Amino acid sequence: MYKIFVNIASYKDTDLVNTINDAIIKAKFPNRVYFGVSEQSEFQNKILPKVKNVRYLYAHYTDSKGTGWHRNEIFKELYNGEEFCLTVDSHCRFKKNWDESYINTILERGENTILTGFPPHFDFHESYNYYTNERPVNTYNKIVNISEYYQISGEGAGAPHNFAETPVISGSNTFSSGAFSQLSIYEEYLHPFLDQEIVSCMAYMYGHKVEFMQDALVWHNYRNNSPGSDEKYRMLVSEEVLLQGYIYNFVEVLDRRHSPRTATQWTEHILKFKQ
Repeated sequence: MYKIFVNIASYKDTDLVNTINDAIIKAKFPNRVYFGVSEQSEFQNKILPKVKNVRYLYAHYTDSKGTGWHRNEIFKELYNGEEFCLTVDSHCRFKKNWDESYINTILERGENTILTGFPPHFDFHESYNYYTNERPVNTYNKIVNISEYYQISGEGAGAPHNFAETPVISGSNTFSSGAFSQLSIYEEYLHPFLDQEIVSCMAYMYGHKVEFMQDALVWHNYRNNSPGSDEKYRMLVSEEVLLQGYIYNFVEVLDRRHSPRTATQWTEHILKFKQ
């Protein structure tokens, strides 16, 4: 039976355990789901190291190097040969039988496909039946602007088909082969807030197609994290930790790889998606 490795980087998130429990409960075959967790918090988690199938890394939150770095760290340190990988945030919920649905879909689309889509919102007080019925589809990202360092800014839109090529993955909903997870790791301290662009670039470099998937299998909590917001429930690393020493221009670094295509070619490829 195919195994799935779930990558979760968490910064001071009180919903982390709930996210893992929900993934287990909603899986059709929970014993085939394994978790790699990198938690940056004030205290080490006492629950997760005891949970079956959870592999756990801890750092004090002041030592955080940003979400992108810790997702990369998880694939380097905790991945153990699982056939498929899912990257999600630490405040997510799952559709029933999500594991079977993702595996069947990627086998139909081809193992060099990377499935993604910006997941719909759920709120903590809402029931499963409510948010899955009210918000059943992912959002497609249309590029509006590309910055000097290739940060993609976009606007959400519906896609005309169940599947469509897309320029950038969602860090809170990316399903790929385990083999790709190892192609996409890096040793350099690349821009920790551009991991979506970095992974998308490497997908192109190694001949993988990033596809938007319309049907939602993951829901994400989009509470307002702006400083001073009444809805705020957790801090962001950018508000508390001064991240420094990382490489802004990841394209220059990735161009040194011996890959079928270059990172520079990716920067040209994504222009066709720009509005």
